[in-house]
Amino acid sequence: MTANVMMAKKRDRTRDKLLIAVQELLLEKPAANLSIKDIAHQAEMVHGSFYNYFESVHEVIQGVAELFLRTHACLADKITQGIDDKALVFALKTRQTLFLIGQEPKYGHLLFDAGLPVDQFVMGLRLGLRIDIEQGIKQGRFVCADLELTLSLLAGGILGLALDLHRHILPVERIEAATAKLLEQLGVDNKEAQQLAHYPTQFITPVTLPLSNAKLTEFIRGC
Repeated sequence: MTANVMMAKKRDRTRDKLLIAVQELLLEKPAANLSIKDIAHQAEMVHGSFYNYFESVHEVIQGVAELFLRTHACLADKITQGIDDKALVFALKTRQTLFLIGQEPKYGHLLFDAGLPVDQFVMGLRLGLRIDIEQGIKQGRFVCADLELTLSLLAGGILGLALDLHRHILPVERIEAATAKLLEQLGVDNKEAQQLAHYPTQFITPVTLPLSNAKLTEFIRGC
């Protein structure tokens, strides 16, 4: 292993320490109350070392949000691996997303309570939906007269359902019913929507918090 490779690995480990420290702090107080001094102390680093990796609290929080998105995308890809039917892909990804929030309170806390940039998550969710819906239309599985409006309705609907699950307004037992209703918005008839929403599957246990790039890489290798 060359010196440059060793230095790069050390840098990645230190960057992960800061991302982990931020998540640990966000479970205790909102992002608006974090300071660089807090983060460096939590990571057991010298205050000035923070700036070798991030320019501001805002930037490191963006890094946590990006890690959250990558983890979500990995789970969604894993549960739909080898499946070509985009209607079933939509159903499984939606259920996995809602299961993640419904079963893992810390994920919901980071997304809805801690001050992570929710719009960043919505943009990532919307991009994934666009790809699957466009392919589903080509397959003849979806009917969509206004793609942009449909994306807004679905992304907003999934996020709203996730929030209700996190707040215990909606029980996890209603995830399948909610998924079926979303499928109907894509032109799937009620009977098939119910079948797709109840398709037998084993939900993937998510990467445990706090997230890190090293932990996510290990998870992906095991997928």
